[in-house]
Amino acid sequence: MPKLFLGKNPLRWLMTTLRTKGPLRAVKVMWHAALDASWDFFHGTETLTRIAPQNLETDSENKSQATYYGATRARPLVQLFHQLGLSREGGFVDFGSGKGRVILIAADYGFKKVVGIDFSEPLCQQARTNLEAYRRRRKLTSEVIIVHSDVVRYAIKADETTFFLYDPFSAEVLAKVLENLRASLIAHPRRIQVIYNSPRYHEVMERSGVFTGNRHFVIGGNEFCVYENEGDHVRA
Repeated sequence: MPKLFLGKNPLRWLMTTLRTKGPLRAVKVMWHAALDASWDFFHGTETLTRIAPQNLETDSENKSQATYYGATRARPLVQLFHQLGLSREGGFVDFGSGKGRVILIAADYGFKKVVGIDFSEPLCQQARTNLEAYRRRRKLTSEVIIVHSDVVRYAIKADETTFFLYDPFSAEVLAKVLENLRASLIAHPRRIQVIYNSPRYHEVMERSGVFTGNRHFVIGGNEFCVYENEGDHVRA
């Protein structure tokens, strides 16, 4: 099947997109999908091919909590970074980083430190290969770290202020990640932002007590919710 459709049945994908998003958004989604089909070509990477949860190679006990691996569309994310005016001084963390497209975009944006976390070693290895290829074509100044770990075991650092996730796991795992984030904020109060692509578990984010507000964006047919805090409102 054409990679333009991210490994999906093209006709079914088109009909579902038209039904759920309407003609205008469907056209935007298809345009950005076409751009994504060329993104790997121009950067010498392989990030696009989807992987079903049952085919993810991992020994994590949370494998059953995973969703499909799929790459975030590049241009909408770049536009979002610039719309938000994100500070490049803090660390950026992608929970469920897969083949690494988002961490490459974050490094290109210029975050001081970029961390990708994934529970699949083969996906982490592909991300490292993609990083090497990307560096041959783009000048990156960011420190980029790819961590093979279950996200619930990752110790969030005091200098990490921007977080990203593309619907990578269940509400149960998300709640554990948010508890870890809450603990980090209690230990090291600071302002943070969490960018959630396709925010299926918005209620879990809202109930966490970590955030004081959120903003909703639709860019190129891609839906993002950005959750923010005030820096010192979290209490033990």
